[in-house]
Amino acid sequence: MNLSRVTTIVLACIMQLCFALAEPIQREEGEKNEGNHIGNNSNLSLPVVNSKLRGDSESNSVSNARYGTPNRKLNGEKLTIEPGRYNIKSIYGTSICIEDGVKLVKNIDEKEVFIRSMGSNKYAIHSHEQESYMYVSGSGSDRTITPQPHAHSYEMFYILSRSEDNSVVSFESVKWGTYLKAKYSGDGKSVYTSTNLGGKEKFTLIFKPSDIYTKYPEYTYRITTQSYNLNLRIYKNENIVDLTTNKGSMERIVLRPLCTPECGLYALKSAESGERYVRMPKPDGDLLDVQTRVGTHEVIRIIEQDDSSDTNPPGPGEFKLVEFKSNAFNRWIYANVYMGTKARTELISKNHGNHHAVRFELIKE
Repeated sequence: MNLSRVTTIVLACIMQLCFALAEPIQREEGEKNEGNHIGNNSNLSLPVVNSKLRGDSESNSVSNARYGTPNRKLNGEKLTIEPGRYNIKSIYGTSICIEDGVKLVKNIDEKEVFIRSMGSNKYAIHSHEQESYMYVSGSGSDRTITPQPHAHSYEMFYILSRSEDNSVVSFESVKWGTYLKAKYSGDGKSVYTSTNLGGKEKFTLIFKPSDIYTKYPEYTYRITTQSYNLNLRIYKNENIVDLTTNKGSMERIVLRPLCTPECGLYALKSAESGERYVRMPKPDGDLLDVQTRVGTHEVIRIIEQDDSSDTNPPGPGEFKLVEFKSNAFNRWIYANVYMGTKARTELISKNHGNHHAVRFELIKE
């Protein structure tokens, strides 16, 4: 065999080997793709990636439990919760207690706070035994939370979900956009503000049944004058209480029990606008107005009137025909109505009971 023929054969073998090496490696379907190969089989990992992007419930439940939900606003949505009595526990196991100050205590001892709806997903947190609300004095971190005897924007909070079942939450100040924080562990520590939403801003909500809230719930009524067919109205943005023919949201009034029904003490609260109560002035003939807390002027005794003709009497804790008398003063809520050319539809505080102008029908909403 001459040299040229040998050279041709060797070159042909080398070229065949090169073509073989250049062909892609084929694998059976389902074969494990080990190593760092990048080729036709890199798409084997796509279903996993896509399931996370789609929000696969199983993969998200793990990441959310560890890290919250990063794609939600503020790591949590604004919640709508049932108003009532709650034990609000910090990450240290201490609970918020409102007395002379706002403290985190190890033993709450039946002194849980009440969370009240202020409307539009806003809430106020107040003491178990008095109208004393958690108050945020200003913007920024490390401000100490103190009590305040009324509920305006400084005392309002959004409740943000921080867990899948919404039992772990954070509280965002409506006024300042800061958050409540349990800064330190230990008994008797203060509650502070924070501009960050981290672990110390997490609180666990534990609903606590209350006799006032469970046995004697807050019923909503339209309160109508017996003689004039006019409805009591609490204005939404003004401190006015008057009478109207309207039957809208401002005419829906909650009777908030301040004790057991046997004691007969209530506050008349707006069903639409949160903590806005009917206030009865002491001077005879003065107009009723609005207060954002329950104090001496807002405590009203409900006096039921006998109506023997009623074939459908009210149930326990409900009312139909009543008079409203101040618990502190000898004054009744009086419909001061004149329907002439200069119509007058006022509600005044009047030293005059046992009169048709002080009788009201309660129509349950």
